[in-house]
Formats: sequence, C-alpha cells, structure tokens
Amino acid sequence: IESHLNPFNTQYIFYPLGFSFGEHGGLNALFSVPLQYIFGLVGTYNVLWLCSFPLAAFGMFLLSRHLTGSSIGSFVAGFVFGFSPFHFGHGMGHLDIASLQWIPFYVLYFIKGAESNGKRNIFTAALFFSLATLESWYQGFYLLIFSLLLVIFMSMLPGNRYRDSPVKLAAVLGISSVLTSPFLIPTIIYSLQNPETFRPVAELIQNSPSLADFFHPGWMNPIFRRCCWPLLAFAHGEAAVFTGYT
Repeated sequence: IESHLNPFNTQYIFYPLGFSFGEHGGLNALFSVPLQYIFGLVGTYNVLWLCSFPLAAFGMFLLSRHLTGSSIGSFVAGFVFGFSPFHFGHGMGHLDIASLQWIPFYVLYFIKGAESNGKRNIFTAALFFSLATLESWYQGFYLLIFSLLLVIFMSMLPGNRYRDSPVKLAAVLGISSVLTSPFLIPTIIYSLQNPETFRPVAELIQNSPSLADFFHPGWMNPIFRRCCWPLLAFAHGEAAVFTGYT
C-alpha cells in the first residue's frame, strides 16, 4: 500500500509470474494486517487458526440447535465439526481452507431466511456466504453446490413454506457476487493469464483422499495413528477427511 501497488498481488515470490493473495485466503490477509503489529507473522497465523476452532464449533452448535432443538446434541455436533481432523489437517499449511467457521453461519441464516418473509436473514446469509468465499474459493464453490441441493430439497417438502427459496438463493448469490467481486475479478484475470493455475488431472488424483480415509481416524490421531499408516496413500491435510472423533 505504501508503494502504491496492488496489495493482493506480488512478484516477490514465484517471479516473474507473481502470486495472487486473492487466490489464497484474501480475507485472512486483511485480518492479519493489524494483528501482525501485535503478534508478528507466526503469532498472527496461530491466532487466526486457533480462533477458527471455537467459531466453527459455535456456528455448528447454533445451526444444529435451530434444526433439532437439542442443546446436548448440538454441543456434540459443534464439537465434531469445529475440531474435526479436516480442520486440524489443513491448519498445518492451508489456513484458507482451515478457516471454515463461516460455513455453518451461512447455512443457519439461509434456512432462517427461507423460513420467514424478512430480508434481514437473507442479507446476513449473503454476508456469511461472502466471508466463506473470500476465505477460500473452494468453500464458495462447495457452498454453491450445497445451496442448490438444499433448495431442491426444500422445494420437495410438502406445503408452501419454502416455495420462495429459489428466489432467496438468487438474492444471496447476487449480493455475494457484488461483495466478492473486488477479489473475484482479479483472481479470474490472474488465472487466465497464468496457465500453471490449471493443474493436471494426475495431480488431482494424487492429492485426493482414498475411500478408506473417510472411515479411519487418520495419521494425526495420537492413539490410532500407527494403525492407520497402512491405509494411507499419503500423510498430509488432503487425507484428513474422517468425520468422527479426533
């Protein structure tokens, strides 16, 4: 900023192609600026990562309690989501993907918006959708798929309670497009100008978890890690997809 350059692009790494911060956790980059003056780079990373755990757990607690009415069951749901192996695994190097705390808040307020006629919940849902998307484009893409499936499910329910859910989803996506466009447009331009952003299929297959990874605690579990080693094709964040205890 002091040099009057684009703060979301730099050529100090991956020269001469440069690097787009909007492609990898642009929101965290903004959050980190004031924190770096207090905690430094390493401390700021740890603060952002550690804060994502209680926020994610609290968001899932609220979502589950809204759907089930059970505080005890919602506590378990929040714990499982907030402290999942996936969360721990990606926190070791993928802060953008590990910052999944906005996802349950978006789902909660979209469901509330679909259940009521007020606009406040829809605007709040759009805000959280934008926050999740700006944390990681993966999250925005997956939330889009999830939202479309959720709207289809709502449309199949008896009665007319959710009949306006497609329109409300369109409103959420429209508002989110405006909010994320300052990051989205430069990222699209960067991707089109740099062919290395399109990864080969072989690399995608290599870094994809196996079917077994969804059913065992994983390589980070302090108790069962040795039992899981024979089942692992590789040991890094992409393989941490178990949904049970940590």
